[in-house]
Amino acid sequence: PRPRGEPRALAPSVVGPSRPYGAGRPEWRPLLGIEVAPSTRETVAGVRVGDVVGRYDALAAATLGGSPGTEGVLLGGVWRGFPIDLGGSAYRIDEQPSRQNDAPPGPGLDVDRRTGAVLRAAREIESGGWSGSASVGAFAERVDPRGTDAYDRRAGFVALGARLFPSRGRVRAFGAVEAGADVGRSGDDGWTATRARLEAGIGRRRVAIAAHWERRVADDAVRALDRVVLGGVPSTVRPGEIDPGRVLDAALPVGVAAGGRYEGQGAELRRVGSIATTSLFWRRHRLWDPGASDRPWLGLAGAEIAFVAGPEPLFRLPRVRVALGVARILDPPLDGRTRAWLTVTYRP
Repeated sequence: PRPRGEPRALAPSVVGPSRPYGAGRPEWRPLLGIEVAPSTRETVAGVRVGDVVGRYDALAAATLGGSPGTEGVLLGGVWRGFPIDLGGSAYRIDEQPSRQNDAPPGPGLDVDRRTGAVLRAAREIESGGWSGSASVGAFAERVDPRGTDAYDRRAGFVALGARLFPSRGRVRAFGAVEAGADVGRSGDDGWTATRARLEAGIGRRRVAIAAHWERRVADDAVRALDRVVLGGVPSTVRPGEIDPGRVLDAALPVGVAAGGRYEGQGAELRRVGSIATTSLFWRRHRLWDPGASDRPWLGLAGAEIAFVAGPEPLFRLPRVRVALGVARILDPPLDGRTRAWLTVTYRP
């Protein structure tokens, strides 16, 4: 054992003069992922560049072998050095959902090329038992659909959200409300899209039960991209803002249903682990056009394990979501079929 004695004095040193942090030292990490679902088969490759405190993040990504999914490239970033986060993305993609094995979509969703950019400003606040978020932005793109003339498409958007999570002892209740609106023009045709979502639940320790309701409306939507379209998974190279009517569901192919009106309902039993969240879910969708008398539901039930993190600047990671799931489809046109998916999605 080391003999006891007087404490060893630390050698004095001179600390250099302070200097502004500025943009910080850039650090980078290569990224790789895969997306396998009824709507896509693609590999994601890219690189993330950012500083160690998360003041900025930049992402360059490409998808390969995406038929029938999304193929293309994206360059995006966000600056968090102000009270309001400023971000944007430039992209070039093509989508061919008609090559899906299940339920070919209606006309107009196959696109040989979409080239455009998105700009957004966002603010998030949290205090006590609640949090809130707001974002505004705009996008503009050139769309070259298969079989018809190319056209310009642009829109401005706003989104608001709030979450409540009061707790009493080991029991906690939670609720969320989200709303958004887009006003846009595709070629010479103007359109609007609005959406709202409510969620409520209660839990104890790591287990919770939740239910949600969602409604979407697309008015004056002439072109397929401006309508409410059901199915598909998120893509790293396709900014979510450019498809305000897309209702994502990994178990369903893109365009399995479309319309001017949408309603969704669901319930979920989830367990939040230290690494991932496991959930058993039931949900159903229905879409229709104004004046339609037939409004059938399309329901499904299944399970999913999801890992959501980021951005994590210390680990040089952007925002990432990894999901592995399986579901049984309960209603036509795909009733009785079981579908599985594995997706990895990155966001700056």
